[in-house]
Amino acid sequence: MKKFLSLLLALTLVLSLVVVPARADAPADGYAITGKATISASASTSVDRGTEITFTLDTSSLGVNKTEGGTPNSINSQPD
Repeated sequence: MKKFLSLLLALTLVLSLVVVPARADAPADGYAITGKATISASASTSVDRGTEITFTLDTSSLGVNKTEGGTPNSINSQPD
């Protein structure tokens, strides 16, 4: 009986090391983010220490789609 339990515990420990893929390519809730965000700076490639730089993030091309019944539906919200 002790051997059986030891083997069962060893098998459980070995199986706990098995890698299970998370399928990150297909979101479970059906939402997907599309487009690209762009970051731009107000300075050239080299600046002096102490120079103030303004960064801008352009998210106008980003969108969120939800697939329902195999048909993608855009649910992008437009700013006021």
